[in-house]
Amino acid sequence: MNKRRRKLRAAVIIGIAVLLLIFGLIADSIGYQQFTKTLTAYYKDNALSIAEQAAAVIDTDDLDGFLSSGGTSPEYIQAHEELQTLCNKMNAKFIYVLFVDWEDFSEVTYVFEVVNENSEFGEFPVGHKLDVTEGEYVEYRRCFKELIQNDRDEEFVIQNHGRIETGYHITALVSMRNDAGNIKAVLGVQKQMDYLHNARIEYVHSIVIATLLLILTAGTSWFFFLRRRLLAPVADISREVTRFSEENVL
Repeated sequence: MNKRRRKLRAAVIIGIAVLLLIFGLIADSIGYQQFTKTLTAYYKDNALSIAEQAAAVIDTDDLDGFLSSGGTSPEYIQAHEELQTLCNKMNAKFIYVLFVDWEDFSEVTYVFEVVNENSEFGEFPVGHKLDVTEGEYVEYRRCFKELIQNDRDEEFVIQNHGRIETGYHITALVSMRNDAGNIKAVLGVQKQMDYLHNARIEYVHSIVIATLLLILTAGTSWFFFLRRRLLAPVADISREVTRFSEENVL
């Protein structure tokens, strides 16, 4: 009888623990997604705001002249300095302006790039060409297509999983239009998502600990509840039935 009682007690407690674990995982998943969504929206707004400020520094119709000058004209130098100041002040990782190969979107040419003063990376020179058909650049290529093919004003690249050379980040890509309203170039602003990454890890750790404590507390409570309210009365009845049977055996 004691063996049956132990099995019943263990089965009930395990069942409760499993149900609590499932409930905890569902609640944690919903909270995790909402948490990530909220912070990502904040990063989007921040990166886009910086991009709009950066675009105001440059006259799109001057970009061809900037490129042909090799970055030596007084106007280019002044614009570059203003972008550098904005990049440092707003704590952006990179701010750049690109000419995109609109035929197959496979290559970009740098007209401007500034790098945060605290970054370990150097900036690409004026006229530098970059292949965007491989690795982490593939997502950028997709966004370039979206901008030109759908005549969009903005796109976002979010890279916050796996191994990323420049770290987890979000990039706002905005169209730079000429006086005719056509997309001439793309301006990009990259913001690091270190806080989101670290906060998500802390959130997951906190939720896991809270769920385990809930299971432990609930399991212990149910153990004593079952023992007092269910198993003990069943044992008393069983003993009484046994005694009654023994007393009435001829």
